Amino acid sequence: MLLAFGLLVIERQLSSESGSQSPEAGALAQLVRMTLIVLLI
Repeated sequence: MLLAFGLLVIERQLSSESGSQSPEAGALAQLVRMTLIVLLI
């Protein structure tokens, strides 16, 4: 459960990054989101 919370925090951080600041943040956020879904299933 702690791992899921940590991944959620990371996903929120990556989602809030601007495109010019970190162009790969959007793709990383999607990967973290998928990991969360698999972990919770």
